Amino acid sequence: MPLSNVEGRSYGPQTIHLTETLSRQFVAATGDDESRWVDAAPPSFAAALLFGIAPEFLADPDVRPFTKVLVHSDQRFTWSGPLSHGSVWTVTATVTSVRSRGAMNFVTLNADAVGDNGSLLSSTSVFLMGDEPGTGDIDERTEPPILKHAQIDSVSAVRLQEGSIIGPVAKSVDRLGLVKYAAVSGDFNPVHLDHDSAVASGLAGVVVHGLLMSAWMLQTAVAGTSGDAPARSARLRFKSPLFPAQQAIITGAAKTTADGLAVSLTTSHDDVALVTATVTIAPGG
Repeated sequence: MPLSNVEGRSYGPQTIHLTETLSRQFVAATGDDESRWVDAAPPSFAAALLFGIAPEFLADPDVRPFTKVLVHSDQRFTWSGPLSHGSVWTVTATVTSVRSRGAMNFVTLNADAVGDNGSLLSSTSVFLMGDEPGTGDIDERTEPPILKHAQIDSVSAVRLQEGSIIGPVAKSVDRLGLVKYAAVSGDFNPVHLDHDSAVASGLAGVVVHGLLMSAWMLQTAVAGTSGDAPARSARLRFKSPLFPAQQAIITGAAKTTADGLAVSLTTSHDDVALVTATVTIAPGG
């Protein structure tokens, strides 16, 4: 059965209780500022809301055969308000598009999370999926020790404005950190945890969650803002993988647009772009 058969199929609703404990665990797992997120989770918690519904989609009997290759390629978020501690969220999702290219499928999943605090989060994810293991020559790597990571910088809480230059900010994560992020976000894709699964997907070894890198970028974008809902929207493109213990460097710039301050960021390793992002900061954020 082709994966295109699931186009138009919906999932949910799923309910997520955004407790203060869960928020603090997420902040710790992503290296965010614990003193900043007292009454609400950071915007990057949107990833955990997305993965409140993603497991149901991935467990669909018509989808499961196509998860032998599962790569996150593009992500969009829009926020209408804060992710308040104590709020309860109802998450639903629909497969809006399945495009086939050879043995691979580009699947677009739209998800909406509605909070009982009046906030709305919208998410559009594009996944590259296939029913055959990855092929080609792989320069398989040896996994680093579980607690090894490279330099990690705290993000400077400087208010951004037109022309602001961002970074370089150093980020890294060890293999234990990937387990912690998976536990708090719900993203248990085996390529982030198991070497053999990663190699079977055509990767050199375990790779860092794309949405963990997006969390680093979002916290960089909103570090100098105030309030619990500083981000209006974000678009991220995942271009190349980062491996645990490797050094990631975040750089970027800010400019004023009609929608607010647009922060353009790139996460790179050895001058290779891994993730690019544009984050729009809400006026007054």
